[in-house]
Amino acid sequence: MKELLDLIRRDLSSDPKLSAKNLGRRMLRLSQTAHQLAESAGKIPETAGIRLLVDGETEFLKHLHEKKLGTTASSLHVGRGNMLLRYAQRFGLLQAETINSDWDSVVDAAGYERCVVRSIVTYAKMQSLSPAEFTQTHLDRWRTQRVQQEGIGITALDQAEKAFRRALRKGNLQKLFPKFNAAKRTQPAFSLFMGNMKQPLKADVRSIVEWARAEAAKGSLRIGESIRIQLEALCGYAVNILHIEDLGNVDPLLTEAFLTAYVHWLYAVRRRSRASIRPLVSGLHTILLHHPRFAEQNVTWWPNLLGHIDREPNSVTEDRREERALPYEKLLAALKRMRRTRLSAKTLSPKPLAWMVHDELLMMFAVLHVWHPGLIRSCRVNDPATNVFKREVRIDRPGLKLTPAAERALKHEPGADLWQFDFEPEWGVGAFGIVIDPVAPLLDEYMGEHRKVLVGDAEDPGTLFFCRRGGPLCKHTLNYLIGRLTHMFAGRRVTADTMRISFTDYWLIEHQGDYVTLANILMISLDSVQQRFNPDYQPSFNQGRSKRLRD
Repeated sequence: MKELLDLIRRDLSSDPKLSAKNLGRRMLRLSQTAHQLAESAGKIPETAGIRLLVDGETEFLKHLHEKKLGTTASSLHVGRGNMLLRYAQRFGLLQAETINSDWDSVVDAAGYERCVVRSIVTYAKMQSLSPAEFTQTHLDRWRTQRVQQEGIGITALDQAEKAFRRALRKGNLQKLFPKFNAAKRTQPAFSLFMGNMKQPLKADVRSIVEWARAEAAKGSLRIGESIRIQLEALCGYAVNILHIEDLGNVDPLLTEAFLTAYVHWLYAVRRRSRASIRPLVSGLHTILLHHPRFAEQNVTWWPNLLGHIDREPNSVTEDRREERALPYEKLLAALKRMRRTRLSAKTLSPKPLAWMVHDELLMMFAVLHVWHPGLIRSCRVNDPATNVFKREVRIDRPGLKLTPAAERALKHEPGADLWQFDFEPEWGVGAFGIVIDPVAPLLDEYMGEHRKVLVGDAEDPGTLFFCRRGGPLCKHTLNYLIGRLTHMFAGRRVTADTMRISFTDYWLIEHQGDYVTLANILMISLDSVQQRFNPDYQPSFNQGRSKRLRD
């Protein structure tokens, strides 16, 4: 095995496009796989024979399963093992023989999607399943394992399953899987896109969309392109499903009878849940309420539109979230691991070091301050709308509570500048206070040394945190970044929302019944906290729905 690695290094070093740094990374990964392969046979790479690549696959997979490396890491090792085998054949260390089993043929057929498909293939190999035995039940078990043990998101699993089915169809491998149907599972789309509408209807929809954009620009309504998507879905139901011809405008569609039938079809035929139907009709409600054309129309029937659809129990949603949550102690341990990694990285250039500080600071706000993801994304430090700043504290401000570190600093120097935050009440409640002590020193270092390195010569977006392209974080990039960091340092992907659940569980164990302080920390109303986390709470009839931080 050592001879093979030396030959690979010699071969790769002759490539002028491969830098020494990338060569070292590639050889390190191949060496790790060779070490795991040798360890599965009870040997070391220096003494392991090259035939292990062919004869030791079963023991190798069992070894990876026993070490509990996870499906992702195991599939990467399997892929690198195949790479070692191809190199061995290329250098003449092994006779030309078939290295692709039926499972490996699926990976080859996946093309550029082979990485996500290999995860399913590795799981099947670990379960000693042949393609002829593989069924939809096994695929569902793979999904459950990825969610419960590794915290992988449902969207990523859906994409992997679709890629697996595409690979079977693309490679004409369906005959190898007699018990598995490789056809698409998704229902055909029904939306009628604006470009495909006939002219009278197209002009009417465009006028409503332009009105929505103008209202959103003025700030009077918080709507955007969702209006166009919802109108395209509604018109698609009318034209593509009901086959209504000569539809000149949307007026006949925005009635109680038609919308009730539309919602019932989404629920009964398309199998949509109540939570997924609401975003498809909320913009239509906005049109009926605020568009001048519908000013005289009676919409008192709207609250009953979703009345016949069963509401998903809160317990089901909470159970699903708790399955993906990490104990708060593990999140704190991940922060310590991030700090040790940053302090030990003494040879990094300024920009990679700045990104490490950036990521650690973002995790501190998510774990220690337990901020809502919307607040994290809206942190601004360098424009007129600054809401995270370092200046003298207004001690007389009603509701302001000083941290112990702030009290000590002000006692030593009454006019000292401290890091503070002050968010407008657009999130449901006004949020202001002092940045806590573990976060403030790193925030000071980040603002003084590292943020300017990340901005560089580009235009400063004014936000405290950035995506890797330099712009402000959006909902998806923030979830992806936090998921990547928690997977790297805690072993499971979680989001900022699930971190708040982890903290809530930790807080209620340590401070039983202290819902008032918990509401202040989470920056939501006491009524919301008690309705969600206090099983004995009985809300009064006239309290209504409490305002919450909205994304």
